[in-house]
Amino acid sequence: MARFIGNPCSVCGDVQRNVANGGCVSCSLRRTREWKAERRDQMRAASLAWYEANKERSQQTTADWRSNNKAAITASARQWRHANPIPVRAARHRRRERIKTGQPYTSRQAELILNLQDGCCAYCDEYSNLQIDHVIPLCRGGSNHFSNIQWLCAFHNQSKHHLTDGEYRLKQGFAPVARNLSLVLWSAMFGL
Repeated sequence: MARFIGNPCSVCGDVQRNVANGGCVSCSLRRTREWKAERRDQMRAASLAWYEANKERSQQTTADWRSNNKAAITASARQWRHANPIPVRAARHRRRERIKTGQPYTSRQAELILNLQDGCCAYCDEYSNLQIDHVIPLCRGGSNHFSNIQWLCAFHNQSKHHLTDGEYRLKQGFAPVARNLSLVLWSAMFGL
């Protein structure tokens, strides 16, 4: 909507005016928001009724928009993935392991375990390039349950390979632990 600078509004003091009617831009936006808030349920019902009556048209419009804006959609998804690495890494890992074992954990659980590990590797103080690891590897009969996962830096995850947590700790000379730290902390936090 075209605008121009005019006399200050007597209500809000804004000097921006709509070209079409000369009204104050700020007051016009406020009235529109109030009007929509008062009629929110009616507008939702009307929108749903229109969608049901025009479902094919709406779906075709969406499909056309997506096919014409593939680059923008890809860029937006890439930007979100870059800004949210933990949920992305957890989702990829869950998908890969769900195919193998069918026992998923949620990204929220993975994030909680990372927080319980103070955001660093279970073996060292590395904070970057963390990866999800299985305390008991899947190839050795471990599950994909949240109690069997921990976050490791890339170095420790790759060097641990198919060893259990206990075996790797002995090999590296780390202090042995009776159970997975993530499970102990999780159990203490939620009383499991």
